[in-house]
Amino acid sequence: MTFNYTKKNPYEDANVIKAASDKAAHEATKLADWTGGTYGQSMQNTLDKINNREKFTYDLDGDALYNQYKDQYINAGRLAMADTMGQAAAMTGGYGNSYAATVGNQAYQGYLQKLNDKVPELYQMALNRYNQEGQDLKDNLAIQQALYNTEYGEYRDKVADWNTQQNRLDSLWAAALEHATNESNTDYNNAFARYQQQIAEDQWNKSFAEQQRQYNASVSASRAAASQSDKINELSGQLKYYQVLEKLDGGIKTSTMQKGGTRSNEAANTKKQYIVLGKIYSTYDKARDAVLSYLDESGITDEDQINTILDRINIH
Repeated sequence: MTFNYTKKNPYEDANVIKAASDKAAHEATKLADWTGGTYGQSMQNTLDKINNREKFTYDLDGDALYNQYKDQYINAGRLAMADTMGQAAAMTGGYGNSYAATVGNQAYQGYLQKLNDKVPELYQMALNRYNQEGQDLKDNLAIQQALYNTEYGEYRDKVADWNTQQNRLDSLWAAALEHATNESNTDYNNAFARYQQQIAEDQWNKSFAEQQRQYNASVSASRAAASQSDKINELSGQLKYYQVLEKLDGGIKTSTMQKGGTRSNEAANTKKQYIVLGKIYSTYDKARDAVLSYLDESGITDEDQINTILDRINIH
């Protein structure tokens, strides 16, 4: 008898398949690795601007406001110079002279001095703009950093939620697999136990059948032997029967003996004797008891045989 059993594959269990499908579906929703989000690159760009910002320098000729003031003061200086020179000429009869030129130049230089007086103010204004631009970059970086941290925190929360769900699905899958594995092993062990029990029962049945066969054979042999013994006993009994019948040879024999006295009273002087198997008994009853005792000692128990013997030897 061969143990034919196909063990269940726990991975083919319906609950395990469902749990694995849920795991795979959830794994497909895994968030991509963090690469900086919406603000990561802009924050880096701002940080690069701050780190790579050139030191403050002031280019007077490159200052648009200075150039605007310059144009205004030069034009005003020229007008003032022309006006002053005109007034000076009128005072001298309308003729140009060195005085008019001098006072006109002084008026022009006065406006240029006013322009020069504006330079420290313009420098400070440029420095303030430089510092403000730096502060604006830092403020912008702080805002971007806050937005980045908020977005990254939301990402980490989503990752944590995803991991929690994944761990739950992993646990459900592992539990389903363990249950299916235990169930498969239990079914296998039960089937193998039934197989072993069937083998034991078959062996017991074979052993019982063999014992029964041996018993029947023994009974048959015993019966045959008993039948043979009965036949032997029967023949032996018949042989004993004929031997006893031959030995008794007619049963109780009688004889007379002379007691002594005269011949005239011979009948009175004789005594009857009873002989059984060569022994002499004084009375018939004793002789009869001797015959019955012999029959009992001879092992003849069959009542018909006993009665037949007694009839044959004429004992009643």
